[in-house]
Amino acid sequence: MIGVLGREVQSVDPDGGIINASVLTFRANTRLIIASDKGNGPRPEHEEIPSDELLGELEAEFRCTYLVQGIKGNELDQDGLKEFAQTNVAYHFWPYWRELIQSMTARVKLPIPTLPSYTVRKNLNETLKATVAQ
Repeated sequence: MIGVLGREVQSVDPDGGIINASVLTFRANTRLIIASDKGNGPRPEHEEIPSDELLGELEAEFRCTYLVQGIKGNELDQDGLKEFAQTNVAYHFWPYWRELIQSMTARVKLPIPTLPSYTVRKNLNETLKATVAQ
């Protein structure tokens, strides 16, 4: 997760009452590196990939926007926002990331990686590591 932007909005309900809400936009970057396997299986996460084995790289930034009604931005619990970002945001963009990877790699005739369904863990880093490792 690289950031969250929040702003307060107000609307009027059918009875003329004011509804306070917050619009929250979370930004997240993600990246996929495709390398030839050479029969060695998955590489350790931080292992350098030799340039002659690098086939392609795909990066994307996702912006997920949510409307939180009935509360002003300064009343939002910061720990709750952090927990929401770590568990829900990636869960919501994951199907789009999977589709983007599959369609882009197919278009440029690279091996099409299969990303598994998203699995929620205690935090985003554990989730992404576990999901990619499957």
